[in-house]
Amino acid sequence: MNKDNQILKNNLSSLLKKFAKTNFIEKFDDGLQTTNTVNLLTENIYDNRFFKNVILDEKMLAKMEKDISFHGLVTPLLVRPIGDNKYEIVAGRKRFICARNLNIKSVVCMVNNFSDEDMLLYMLFNAKDETTKSVIEIATICELLCKKFHYTQATIAELLDMSRSQITNIMRILQLPKRIQREVSKGRLSYGHARAIAGLSEDKIDDVVNLIYEKKLSVRDTEYLVNELKNRQGYDYLINNFEKRNNLKAKINGKQLILSFKTKKDIKKFIVKK
Repeated sequence: MNKDNQILKNNLSSLLKKFAKTNFIEKFDDGLQTTNTVNLLTENIYDNRFFKNVILDEKMLAKMEKDISFHGLVTPLLVRPIGDNKYEIVAGRKRFICARNLNIKSVVCMVNNFSDEDMLLYMLFNAKDETTKSVIEIATICELLCKKFHYTQATIAELLDMSRSQITNIMRILQLPKRIQREVSKGRLSYGHARAIAGLSEDKIDDVVNLIYEKKLSVRDTEYLVNELKNRQGYDYLINNFEKRNNLKAKINGKQLILSFKTKKDIKKFIVKK
């Protein structure tokens, strides 16, 4: 093991010990309790640079906007300074976007000098217990921690008290085409559906998604359909050659091979030849 890898291993080991001894969210929350709230102009607050391309559920935002219109912003937003009188949203992104859509001129905020790493960790731990959090956001946080700060999926799994396979499945969602990720972010496609179709070829993904919408397929139905497609993929090359050699159409249905001929005469020729 080289020196850099040894340092990285030691850092991750220390990190795991730190998380085992203290509650990370409580640590930050204790610091935030002593932070004074300030009124900031909404125009001076910017969307988070790491998540500005992650679309949120439109129905959820509409419901939240209605609630904010009636009650106002009850809980302060959490931001960090990024320049002269400029701030970046850390927590409360949905409420911030709603406030901006409603043309609210100023909002109550808490300001904290988060580093990129601490901010991502804080967002990750908040996301764990926030049922309305977009899985695309969670996957993006995990990917950033892995690429930018050299975390492993196993480390993130331990930090969140989840299995490595759960983290792997979450991060695989980012392998889906961007248009499909947008469908997940909008809430039109569930995480379960997205997890089931991840790994299929792009054209097969489109076919399955269309069927999900058209037939209102459940996650279990989708998983069954995807398994069937994967089982058939190994036969595609053989079937294509078989069709060309015999001038017919063929398809596999479970354990059955179904042949289609142009004429009855072709059926007879095929049987005699075989």
